[in-house]
Amino acid sequence: MKRAILFDLVGTLLIAKSRTPLSSMYIVLEDHGLSSTVDAFTVAWEEENTIPSQKRHTPFEERIARVAKKLNWSLDWRHIERIANDICDKAATILSVDSEALDLLRKLHGNVELGLVTNYDHPPAIYKMIESTKLADFFSVVIISGEIGIWKPDPRILQTAIEGMSLQASDCIYVGDSAVDIEASISAGVDPVLIVREDNQIDPFRNPENDLENKYHKLISSHKLRVIKKLSEVESLL
Repeated sequence: MKRAILFDLVGTLLIAKSRTPLSSMYIVLEDHGLSSTVDAFTVAWEEENTIPSQKRHTPFEERIARVAKKLNWSLDWRHIERIANDICDKAATILSVDSEALDLLRKLHGNVELGLVTNYDHPPAIYKMIESTKLADFFSVVIISGEIGIWKPDPRILQTAIEGMSLQASDCIYVGDSAVDIEASISAGVDPVLIVREDNQIDPFRNPENDLENKYHKLISSHKLRVIKKLSEVESLL
């Protein structure tokens, strides 16, 4: 029996039916005084990659700062922090907890260790989301890429969680909805579980991926990757 289950967050425990294109982010920036066109903003944003923070600011805040500089938009850090929070608050409004998530976590809590491992560039938003949705009550470790400077599919992000629980990789499974979740799991020696919902609800913050069941059919057929259609199936995997 496995001793721990690690979960991805957005697209796995939190789901949405609508997507959040860059135009939604632009609306928030426009409210804060951005005068550049949406096309100019989109080009500038896509030219800047998320990189580990070198200062006390989050990677998301630093990306906003670099984009603002490209657009000749003068912002101080206090204003940038407000913008980052407002963008994440707007994004959170389209998310909701999967209808089976809390019941599943209640059943698992106390029987296995539970952890959260997520790629997100603005950690304060994650803590706010999991507190407001009561998800935080169940996790012994919460690992956020923007906080430790490591992003999936780098296996070290999962290894950080495993070490935080004083376990071995073979003790754990990782439930996620994307290719980076699968790749990180395999590289870390953790059993991967892919959730592919029948209603096609996915992570609204990333581009739609190709058919992952087809992409990883060899792993699935060899039972090295398990696929579930709903969160309640996780309980049967222990």
